[in-house]
Amino acid sequence: MQDPYEAVKEEVVNSVNKLEALYQKWKSTEDPTQLVRHHSKLLDSVRNIEGDLNDLGDAIKVVLANRRKFENLTDSMIDARRQFIDNTRGRIRQIKEEINNPQNSKSQAAMSSPKGTPKAGGRTTNPYAHLQEESDTTQFIEGHMQAQAEMEMSQEETLEDLTHAVQKLKSTGVEIRDELQNHDKLIDELGEEMDTLQGKMKHAAKQLEKAMDEAGQKTKLCVIVFLIVVLLILTFIFF
Repeated sequence: MQDPYEAVKEEVVNSVNKLEALYQKWKSTEDPTQLVRHHSKLLDSVRNIEGDLNDLGDAIKVVLANRRKFENLTDSMIDARRQFIDNTRGRIRQIKEEINNPQNSKSQAAMSSPKGTPKAGGRTTNPYAHLQEESDTTQFIEGHMQAQAEMEMSQEETLEDLTHAVQKLKSTGVEIRDELQNHDKLIDELGEEMDTLQGKMKHAAKQLEKAMDEAGQKTKLCVIVFLIVVLLILTFIFF
């Protein structure tokens, strides 16, 4: 941010020097026409300088409100600017009071003489107005940027929470998948064991059936042998 203080100060110093010269002319002249003319010019100059001093005062307020952008200005420099404004205002006040003093004969002559239409004197624009506007705009932009930064931070926190939730769900899903894979493995092993046991049971049933068949044939042979023996005994007894 540009600081036009020195340029305005130089303008004020030149205006004060011209005012002092005109004031001396006003004091030394005796011509009523010149008195009126000098008196009108003095009042215009006083108004101009007062406007410049008000602008310088506003400039100091802008500097104080934006110290970060005017880091090159120390407190002593700001105090010196205030002192210059106060001293200049004091001198302007003295001249203004003297030229408007009703007890001063020159003032009476000037104020009692007919005056033409007063000139449009005084500063109508504030050279520091753009600084104040820039300051307000900067504060608005900073506030908007801060609000946007807070919103982005909140969104980042929400996104981070969602990321953690997704990661947790993913971890839970992986655990469930591993558990299901373990269950599938156990079921497959159990199925294999059942198949093996079923095969063994079928084999045992066949062995048992074969054993029973063999046992039945031996029994029949024993019965036949027994009957033959009985027949032989009966034949021997009766014949």
